[in-house]
Amino acid sequence: MGTVYVVAHGLSGDEGALKVMRPGLLSDPDLQRRFRREAMVTTAVDHQNVVRILDVGSDDDLGVPFYVMERLHGLDAQRRLAARGPGPWEETLLLLAQAAAALDYAHALDILHRDVNPKNLFVTTDEGGALRVKMLDFGLAKIVAEGPDAPATLAAGTPLYMSPEQLGGDGNIDAACDRYALAHLAHALLTGRAYWQDEFDANPRPMALSRSILRGLDELPTERAARHGVVLPEAYDAWLGRATRHAPSERFPSCTAMVDALSEVLDLVEARPRRASRRPPAVRAELDERRCVELLERAVGGDDQAWQALVAELWPFWLRVVRGHRAMGQLGREEDHVNDVVARLVEKLSPRGGGALGTYADWTSRNPDKAFGDWLRILTVYAVRDHVRKTLGRGRRDDPDLPPPKRLLNEFALSEAFDEANLGFRPSFTAAQLARQLIDFGRERLRPEQLEALVRWLQGADYAEIAEALPDADVEQARRELRSAVATLRRRFAGT
Repeated sequence: MGTVYVVAHGLSGDEGALKVMRPGLLSDPDLQRRFRREAMVTTAVDHQNVVRILDVGSDDDLGVPFYVMERLHGLDAQRRLAARGPGPWEETLLLLAQAAAALDYAHALDILHRDVNPKNLFVTTDEGGALRVKMLDFGLAKIVAEGPDAPATLAAGTPLYMSPEQLGGDGNIDAACDRYALAHLAHALLTGRAYWQDEFDANPRPMALSRSILRGLDELPTERAARHGVVLPEAYDAWLGRATRHAPSERFPSCTAMVDALSEVLDLVEARPRRASRRPPAVRAELDERRCVELLERAVGGDDQAWQALVAELWPFWLRVVRGHRAMGQLGREEDHVNDVVARLVEKLSPRGGGALGTYADWTSRNPDKAFGDWLRILTVYAVRDHVRKTLGRGRRDDPDLPPPKRLLNEFALSEAFDEANLGFRPSFTAAQLARQLIDFGRERLRPEQLEALVRWLQGADYAEIAEALPDADVEQARRELRSAVATLRRRFAGT
């Protein structure tokens, strides 16, 4: 989808890799969104084993999108296999452990790669000469959408490494699809061939390969490897069998756990790479607003590293806000729309457009008592509605305008409290409907501790603000309806 060039910074002379969208694809808006999404998602996955993005933008004259990555020296795993064949087990385990760490980090941010294969595993070296993996190409990445309205997932990926649920277009795919692909990548690195390579060579048609994958492993992996001159321990059969189970829930719980189990199978526990703790930033209830404003000002002043840090800080927050407001326009039913909204927000606020600080300055001048997080919430909700109207064509000409910012903030607080309790909330709910939702679904979905958390939130909430978030309720009605619903639930939990 893109062409990569080696480039050098005009002032510093530092080299990078410029990826430019191919001219023949510019007429396809979906491919343009995918290209931009690849850069934005990669930026969000700020990990030492993921290629680093230095700049994102589009050509001022031609409008051609591009992004600049760090320049890497080495080979991707596919070309490395073709040139050298399978490497020592210790080396393979080292590469897999680094790839696993990067994928687990992305999964903790609710980002799925969806195209884990040897071409996207780049092997380079660090300053000390040690092997270093860099994950490439998040162009098919998906932001996990929660709940029954999750978007349908089109079959996307590299067929030899795709999971059964990806082949079937399952809209509820999760991180298990990447773990499945990583297991097949491990098999290729250990044996020099993808497990399904024989089937593909015999009949390269996609449907024929899909049928084989959906049937599952029909030959013991050790026997298949032996036919190509590679001897693996007997326990390897059970390992690959579990790692590629048809049911995603029956696979290993994480990529790292899967690689650790492989080290035991290969009797290389002592050689297992020692990993430094590298966890993604937690999605806090509130942002570190002072830090965000500081990063924003530095970014607009031309500090690219500050902008990358700000994107990493804001991505999980924006994602949570978008999810909380999907109901406003049934956002999330189509593939990757949650991700698209977040990526467009990042692009819109990019310092290259000059809009980030100006937009925030305008907000604070008109709303001096409101916080940075409030501005982000409002901006995101408006972006959701704009996306629904313009991109999905769901808007009607008689659509009412969005509620004023204050009501939107109250809706968000109410939606967040109910989402935490695993209950749904829609801005169109009346007080009675909200209470009925609490009663009807609370007994089925709530755990006692979730009920108590919701009760504590309601006790500390301002009922005037709750009422303002509902279309027909006054303060007393909101208080009466919700307190009655909570009392009913408490009696049910108590068995009375």
